[in-house]
Amino acid sequence: WVSQIKDSADWATNVSDPIYVGDFVYIAAGSKLLQLNTKTGETVREGALVAPINSIARMVYVDGRIIVPLVGGRLQALTADCLITMWMTPELPANAQGGPQQSLTTLSLGDGRVYYGTAAADWKTSYGGFLTCVDVQTGKVMWSHENSEKGYYWSGAALVGSHVVIGDDS
Repeated sequence: WVSQIKDSADWATNVSDPIYVGDFVYIAAGSKLLQLNTKTGETVREGALVAPINSIARMVYVDGRIIVPLVGGRLQALTADCLITMWMTPELPANAQGGPQQSLTTLSLGDGRVYYGTAAADWKTSYGGFLTCVDVQTGKVMWSHENSEKGYYWSGAALVGSHVVIGDDS
């Protein structure tokens, strides 16, 4: 099957990497999360996102939730079955040079938490970002460390023992 997620002339709406969970494929497009039937490609449900996704959005599935990275360094968790919002994190501070935080990293899971980085960037460089840890069940931000020099553009964290390791743009 082939499923058209957006109009082919629409260059402004970003589309995420798909994830496959049970009988469904999940894809974020702009400000919505789509649940597609794996056998037919038909949209079963649409869930509203509080903000659009960036050009790269690598969602994860954990404990019955789809966690979606959004513009502004936010995360939103929706139930996988009905696409109902369970929690969302607050927007991270923008950078004067690079603008809003972009959620472009791979989300990493471990110990009931999700770890992710952001970058405030233009077409040439990143001007800062945040490495953030969020509780998967509640959406509570456990900690967030600002990197005032460079961001985490298209990187992902690795969990090694009690450490989180991630490369920044420098």
